[in-house]
Amino acid sequence: AYLIDKYPVTNVQYKQFIESGGYTQRVIWSDAGWQQIIQSNPLEGNDLDSVLHGEPDSPVTNISWYEAEAFAAWAGKRLPTEAEWEYAAYGMLSQNPNPRKSEKKSGEELFTNQQIYSWSNNPNGLRDNRRGSWQGKFLANFKRGSGDNMGIAGGLNDRAAIPGNIKSFYPNAFGLYNMSGNVSEW
Repeated sequence: AYLIDKYPVTNVQYKQFIESGGYTQRVIWSDAGWQQIIQSNPLEGNDLDSVLHGEPDSPVTNISWYEAEAFAAWAGKRLPTEAEWEYAAYGMLSQNPNPRKSEKKSGEELFTNQQIYSWSNNPNGLRDNRRGSWQGKFLANFKRGSGDNMGIAGGLNDRAAIPGNIKSFYPNAFGLYNMSGNVSEW
């Protein structure tokens, strides 16, 4: 068993990490992470401008895996493993409510019954429109077909060219927000 935060780390949370000396506390950094920040010196450039001057409740962007790992250590947590993150992202809790007879147990979580995307149990992957049609047809931020990189044929999938507030989109079946879309993952 493991715990995972309901929301991604926000700019305001990461700013607290920076202001508390997170980039100077060697003890929270792995050897490779410490070498990376010594070489890249992220506090000197504009790499962290989106954190320092961005929307407080938007997810933190432009940090490396090492920086995320150090933040987690600073917060008394750890990053999930890939398997833990994928299980949490799929949110398979709500899947397979009516299994075939050969599957036996009702609600058994089978990989073959997983939802296409993490935000709903809608099997065709289209977004639910409970909050209105402004949300668009798809939730994942990726190139589809010959359209641009933010949507379909020049339209934005989620009407956001930049990351939105961490509560902008529906949670998955586990109640976790932004498990896919909104910001890029490693």
